[in-house]
Amino acid sequence: MPCEICGAEAGGPDRCPRCGYPETGPEGARSLKVALALLGGGESSGAADRARHAVRKIQEAARAAPASAVPPLRLAAAYERLAELGEPELLVLADRALATALARAASDRDVHLARLALAAKRGTLPALRAEYDACRGELPIAEECIRMIAALEQASAIARTAEATAGPSRWHLPAAGGAAVAGLVELGLVIHRALQEEGEGYI
Repeated sequence: MPCEICGAEAGGPDRCPRCGYPETGPEGARSLKVALALLGGGESSGAADRARHAVRKIQEAARAAPASAVPPLRLAAAYERLAELGEPELLVLADRALATALARAASDRDVHLARLALAAKRGTLPALRAEYDACRGELPIAEECIRMIAALEQASAIARTAEATAGPSRWHLPAAGGAAVAGLVELGLVIHRALQEEGEGYI
């Protein structure tokens, strides 16, 4: 049954996979609905302004639902969007937002997938792997995350090899911290696909 706030197909009994309703409450969910629309506006000249507006709407949602992990999860996505649009320093704020989301929902799969995607952009996958290695047996999703990290690291290594031997590839996507994730390699898309499976991803 579609979510009564944003219209997304329900991903589970607890909350909408996009706006978090009813966990985020109607006010927070409506703010997130607006934010998601702003973030999905494409690459036009006003994309950065829309992303900043989305940040403000998500902050409204966070005030309306202070215990929910959904607003900080979406806030991280908004900061990542701004980083893509020329403000890479905001990846630090994205990391902080995900830390908040993790503190509120330590076992939430969406939160962990978002952390992996951000770590790939920041070049911090080895540190995240060590973190998940340390909590094997305690965190059910740890094994899955370790497998995804291995896939992303393999994709990154292939991208670096291809660049070194044949020059910059049109598929090479530079990211903060010197990380490289190759769109040419199917494994490099594992995070995006996993997020899509959860219903519209984390933005």
